[in-house]
Amino acid sequence: MAKYRVLLMTDLTRLDEDGLADLYERLVGIGGVPTVPAGVLEVTGTTEAPDARAAVAEVGRVLEHALTAMNRPCRVIGVQAGEVIAPSAVG
Repeated sequence: MAKYRVLLMTDLTRLDEDGLADLYERLVGIGGVPTVPAGVLEVTGTTEAPDARAAVAEVGRVLEHALTAMNRPCRVIGVQAGEVIAPSAVG
């Protein structure tokens, strides 16, 4: 399995500072970092998975559970994923 970094863009347009702090705590397991750079919630997370598709599914599942628990359901409207290359592998 490889390590993947996943960026999910959602259709959630409003999340205050307290909401971001709460979400950050809920995403610790995937190293998730929530931001609202362009008026929509984006979350970057890292996970180990057999491929990029499985990594997106895992990070998406964690995000969905966190936002549902906060009563802030949303849809993913953009995805980007890539394998994290270990520094020792770069030559």
